[in-house]
Amino acid sequence: MATTSEGMGAMGARIVLPGHPDTVARVAVRVVPFGARVTRTLLQAAMWVTITTAVFLITLFDPFMTALPTLVGSMQVYRSWKGRFQVRSFHGGCPRCGTDIQLKPNSRVSAPHPLVCYSCHHQPELVFVQG
Repeated sequence: MATTSEGMGAMGARIVLPGHPDTVARVAVRVVPFGARVTRTLLQAAMWVTITTAVFLITLFDPFMTALPTLVGSMQVYRSWKGRFQVRSFHGGCPRCGTDIQLKPNSRVSAPHPLVCYSCHHQPELVFVQG
């Protein structure tokens, strides 16, 4: 994956949807350093445990009320760990209908990353290309 010395750069990518020809995507990403990913994930895990414990104590040991912050927190920690790339800019179209697919700037993504086309409601994947 071609990036500059600061970890930023344009990366080759394509949008893949089974049964349809691949679409070329233009993506500018920054590789998130391993240390930053570990720090962010540990901070979110600490917040997750703190909030879950507080809800458990506040609701007087109700396991059903504790389940919500447990599930949401665990999903957030998992997504934080998987986000290896920070998207600076993205432009690509759906392989099925050709509509532009949106991906928020500064979002953290992994490879491959699931996308949603709000026009045809299919779910293609963003795949980074070597070289």
